[in-house]
Amino acid sequence: MAIPTCYNFERLSRISLLMLGVGSCLLILGCGHSDRVQVSGTVTYTDGSIPQGEMAMVRFEPAADSNALIRKGAYGYIQPDGSFLMQTMKPNDGVYPGKYKICFMVKKSYLNGESLVAPKYRSKKTTPFEETIEKNTTGLHFEIERNK
Repeated sequence: MAIPTCYNFERLSRISLLMLGVGSCLLILGCGHSDRVQVSGTVTYTDGSIPQGEMAMVRFEPAADSNALIRKGAYGYIQPDGSFLMQTMKPNDGVYPGKYKICFMVKKSYLNGESLVAPKYRSKKTTPFEETIEKNTTGLHFEIERNK
């Protein structure tokens, strides 16, 4: 019995490979959030006051010896009560597990480039703060010095 000519196995193979490729991409994009964890805490100056300004944020920069899972750093805005919640790309999406250097950016206004934080806290090369994040983490507290 002959195979009907309407079956084109070469075309079916190409379509199957294309569907497999598209499905894999969707799976990778769709699952990106699940490997991040929630991280929150507070920030104060050494005198107990809250760092405030139009630009006030905490940055988690991947440490040089961090694991390969960290694809990028994360950030969190310092709220009027000193609290922050970290995000990687969109609000509340969390942080990739791994080792981070913790930096701070606090400016009175977006237009005024003057930093309100001591220089050592601005760069991952000089910050004294380092955290290894493995699971959901709450209650972190960082005490920083003002810029003199």
